[in-house]
Amino acid sequence: MINGNVNEFFDNMYHGDEFEISYKDRQYFIQSYYKDFKTYIHEIIVSRTNPKIDNDTIFECKSANPQQNIENFQNAKIFDGKSFWEVEQEITWID
Repeated sequence: MINGNVNEFFDNMYHGDEFEISYKDRQYFIQSYYKDFKTYIHEIIVSRTNPKIDNDTIFECKSANPQQNIENFQNAKIFDGKSFWEVEQEITWID
């Protein structure tokens, strides 16, 4: 991961945070948060930050298990049909 530490990235995702990353000149906005603190439902949403795209949500998962959500994110073919780990060295952590 360029401009960041991948362990810190996923630690922040586990605890709930927002990120902006880029891959091949495309920007992605990632929201990770606890939707309901009574039931501790953790949710991850990945959107493209390009406003020209009508429906910009490209990945979404939620469960009471944040680690499972992170694994689902890591394995999802979000980045040109590739998973996070397949392109991790090419991803730039913007914010």
